[in-house]
Amino acid sequence: MQKSQFILLIWFSTVVCVVSTSNVYSQHGNEERFLLFFKAQNMGGKVNAYDSLSNEQKLKIYPLVKKELEKIREQARIDQKDGMLDRLTKIEAEIYYLNKNYSKSITLFTELLEGNKIKNYTDSVAVLFYLKNAYINLHSLNKAIEIHRQLIQLYKNHPDIDPWKLHPRLSVLYYEMKLYKESLSQQLLEFEDMKNNDMMKLGYYNNRGLFWQKFGQLDSAMFWYNVALDAYHEIYKGQKSDADLFSLGLIEGNIGQVLMEKGEFKKAIPLLEKDVKSSLRVKHNLNAAVSEIELANCYLNLNQFQKSKSYLDSAHYRLTQIEDYNAWLKLLKQFAFFYEKSGSYKLAIDYYNRYINFKVVRTFAKI
Repeated sequence: MQKSQFILLIWFSTVVCVVSTSNVYSQHGNEERFLLFFKAQNMGGKVNAYDSLSNEQKLKIYPLVKKELEKIREQARIDQKDGMLDRLTKIEAEIYYLNKNYSKSITLFTELLEGNKIKNYTDSVAVLFYLKNAYINLHSLNKAIEIHRQLIQLYKNHPDIDPWKLHPRLSVLYYEMKLYKESLSQQLLEFEDMKNNDMMKLGYYNNRGLFWQKFGQLDSAMFWYNVALDAYHEIYKGQKSDADLFSLGLIEGNIGQVLMEKGEFKKAIPLLEKDVKSSLRVKHNLNAAVSEIELANCYLNLNQFQKSKSYLDSAHYRLTQIEDYNAWLKLLKQFAFFYEKSGSYKLAIDYYNRYINFKVVRTFAKI
């Protein structure tokens, strides 16, 4: 993913979370009450109870129920309860996805789909949504577009599907493919579906700034980021949650990017630092890491090598457990720049080679 990714992509998938049937336990975060309820259920009831949680609650609760779910899986195998086994596989795939282990999640989701083990369109949409975003994170964009078309067809057949499940839209996928002119044109076709939803419009404005920025029109990009900033302040009045501040950090981080591209590094730094802090508050290590890479670039251009290296090391630490193709490319390239400018030419060559190799093979195990 690129820097300070789209509000519609990062904000929705990590803060709002995809929720099938959020229950009272996920809404109030009362883990103890949930566990009491969970333990009182039979096997099927336990699986259904856990599967009804929001993504955020699934991650929190999973370590507490993992062993019990494993026991249920073993008993379901003995009893040949294929439907329950498929539900548990879906849960396992979701956990891999939420922990950013996209390769393993893709394997499991694909097995479910190819084995015709998803029995209703609601679950099909959920699985396709995860699968599409997993492919996006691994930069397999043609696969993502293929799945996006399946989602669009399901939406046409079932208008009750949550339109958020269609995000990221085709314009975003074109952006990821570096087809920026196409992104700008496609996005105009998508506004009609978003104009009555304040959050979707906020994402639309922010994304339009990103598209113009990558198209090389920095003034147009700054215009749309400021439109997004105005929309944000119109939506969020009064006290703001960490999730609200994360959205603000994304927009301000993007403004910081434009300033950085204009060579105004000192102005960019405080905005990027705010982006890092707001990302860490919601535990979004990927966005924090990418902003740290850009802070490293700012400080390198200001010849503050110690601060630059510190941010690079921090970004590397955060990305260690995250499979994100573009973020790793950005990190390897920035390390090469750092070592070249600081005079460590052997290390610079090593990192340039690692960057080129990773760009070709796209294998995280060989980074």
